[in-house]
Amino acid sequence: MAMELAIALGALVARTAVAQLVAGQAMDNAVWAGAASQVVDVLVSTATRQESGFQQLGQGFDVLGRKIDAVGKQVGDIPGREFEEYMAAGRRYVRDLPDTWRSARDRRGLIQDARREFVHAYGIAEHMRSPHRQALADVAIAGCWLWVPSLPDVRKTIGAARQILETELLRGSTLPTKSYADVLYLCRSYGEQPRTAGKPVLHAPGQAPTPLARLAVRAPYGSWVACAGIEVRIDAVRAGDSRHGPGKARPCGSAKGARPGTEQPGGMDRAPHELPRRPRQPAHHGEHPPGHEPRQARNHGDPRPTASPPR
Repeated sequence: MAMELAIALGALVARTAVAQLVAGQAMDNAVWAGAASQVVDVLVSTATRQESGFQQLGQGFDVLGRKIDAVGKQVGDIPGREFEEYMAAGRRYVRDLPDTWRSARDRRGLIQDARREFVHAYGIAEHMRSPHRQALADVAIAGCWLWVPSLPDVRKTIGAARQILETELLRGSTLPTKSYADVLYLCRSYGEQPRTAGKPVLHAPGQAPTPLARLAVRAPYGSWVACAGIEVRIDAVRAGDSRHGPGKARPCGSAKGARPGTEQPGGMDRAPHELPRRPRQPAHHGEHPPGHEPRQARNHGDPRPTASPPR
């Protein structure tokens, strides 16, 4: 499922005031007022369309639920409805922000109330173990911080949304590739991720890009590209091996370590150039590992090892 709210907030960087904020340039309240009103429009209108997508998905499940167990399905839908209610309550607070008669203190109280509702929605999504809803609530919270504006809080919150989807994508039971791509675009726009972060390759919902990979990014030759916190450079393509099938080529290159604050994926079957080599056994100083003692000369006074005579 797409993350329309993330796309809309990322597109605001094209505005002059938001671009100045990301660049660290100073601005007065009058300049930011126009950008703040656009943040309100994005939070109210885009999040409403996003929730309608959840409702349509829920309606489809309701039809199936009535065929199987109508009562049990209705009970199972309660957390989802509570999530939508808290998200709607947060949007209701946001709608009151642009009123001209409100004081700065009133607006601070409204944005805090809106953020509190989105935080409650996040808690429900976490209890539901729904990574997409968790990320959506985090992106809405980031929108509240953008209205303030507080760029460090924006980056922290969208980074948390990215890590939730990234963990689910690499180790979870679902493949939220489209949502991850949208949140990654948002993170790149506000400087939470580098511009070298690779764009994920989209595929059919629930289907991995290759039999051996849950995430794939586009990587031009000779350029460093970040993929799930690991920077990879593809230098050439050489003949494949048994991992890639007969007659198929495989990329070869080098890799850097994970970026700070990014969980490095593990337990995955990846191409040889994507992971560091297996560490060797540490050297034994002053002794030899069991089973590898050197042969000694018959003269015990000479500790130097001797080779076996030829047969």
